[in-house]
Amino acid sequence: MLICPVCNGIIDYIGICPNCKSQMKVQDRVETYFDEYAQNLEQNLLENSKQVCSHYCYCENCGKTTTVKIEKIQE
Repeated sequence: MLICPVCNGIIDYIGICPNCKSQMKVQDRVETYFDEYAQNLEQNLLENSKQVCSHYCYCENCGKTTTVKIEKIQE
């Protein structure tokens, strides 16, 4: 089974803002922002691609948001 290393706390993803080059904060999975019940569903039911997990990143310095795709790893 493939799992997201960010969702499962295995790694801390550090994103760099394309605007100001500050460190971005990784937010929750993209799916949780579209559906209030998505947090209660199994992650593999939500993903369009079983190989990646999409997360929002936010820059506290300039307010830029972006989406990153994290490759899943074998459990």
